[in-house]
Amino acid sequence: MTNERAVEILSDEITRMIKFKADMNTIDAMEIGMSALRQRIHKEVIYGKTRSRDGKVIKHHAIATCPECYKTIAEWYDSWEAPYCSGCGQALSWKEKKDE
Repeated sequence: MTNERAVEILSDEITRMIKFKADMNTIDAMEIGMSALRQRIHKEVIYGKTRSRDGKVIKHHAIATCPECYKTIAEWYDSWEAPYCSGCGQALSWKEKKDE
């Protein structure tokens, strides 16, 4: 089972438990577990771009930012790509984005 599927199942189960007024401690525990699973699902970093005066992109990912907490993860000269954000623990994906 993937983390994405587990989050989907937990979300549905939490909704059902709330509807039937289940124990709030159990619901809280499930929400904490679901939140931890969500952090393990890789999210693509947000890349900054450096543009020339005529508006053309001259450098991709001058700065990479966490998609969850918006902490700066790396600057363009960093060669190491962190697997997780040091601010919030979000799993990161470093796929290169190309300008169209």
